[in-house]
Amino acid sequence: MKFMITRTSNYGDEERPCDDSRLTFEKYDYVEVRTCTEDEFNKRFSHEGAWRSKGIKHTTCNNGMYIQRTFPKKMNGWFIEFDTLEEFIEFKKKIAYELVVRNGLFNRNILCIEIYDTYRE
Repeated sequence: MKFMITRTSNYGDEERPCDDSRLTFEKYDYVEVRTCTEDEFNKRFSHEGAWRSKGIKHTTCNNGMYIQRTFPKKMNGWFIEFDTLEEFIEFKKKIAYELVVRNGLFNRNILCIEIYDTYRE
């Protein structure tokens, strides 16, 4: 299974989050979600252009209350792949910090492992 991997202290940085030969630096899709309808967006944010003028895969979510669009390969991140649970456990043993498994911040379809090496709110 493939995961994006980040380090709390490197937020937004392209520095390698850990020393593992399996890490790859890859582009991934940015998924923008706005908490309004398409009509509301076009009225309130007209300076950004019409909602459908940018991105692809324009859809609604949360029963039509939110709108979503995708920007292909806009973001960069570090990824690691584990073939077995045992590989993941061995990886965890090498990391001296807690690991947080969550959805990605800019694409909720990507699973992310955050190396929690400093406090964050």
